[in-house]
Amino acid sequence: MTDPTAKTSARLTRAAHLLTTTREKVSVISEKSGFPSRHSMLEAFKYHHELSPLQYRQKYSTSTKAITTPSKSTQQKLGIAIAARLKGSNVSEAAQQANYSSRNLYKQFLYHTD
Repeated sequence: MTDPTAKTSARLTRAAHLLTTTREKVSVISEKSGFPSRHSMLEAFKYHHELSPLQYRQKYSTSTKAITTPSKSTQQKLGIAIAARLKGSNVSEAAQQANYSSRNLYKQFLYHTD
């Protein structure tokens, strides 16, 4: 049997990470974090952190990276990777064509960081 406290703690950790590194809506984050509803995440989050999810995001957010414009070089590499994917290449092949590791390519798509 899984400890419900450990499960909630893991969900809260994931939610806190997503809140501070993305600009996704709280409802999307609650779903991605495994909460049964947005309301249950709000209650658990406020109880554990003594802040609402939005207050937590404002206080600890690093998501300014998520809204910056990638450099020209990064834009070109992402264009190469997107074109490769559209032509049927898998992610590893697309990353290789764009001179990226698959992990860095994924980060670029999510956060637009250089």
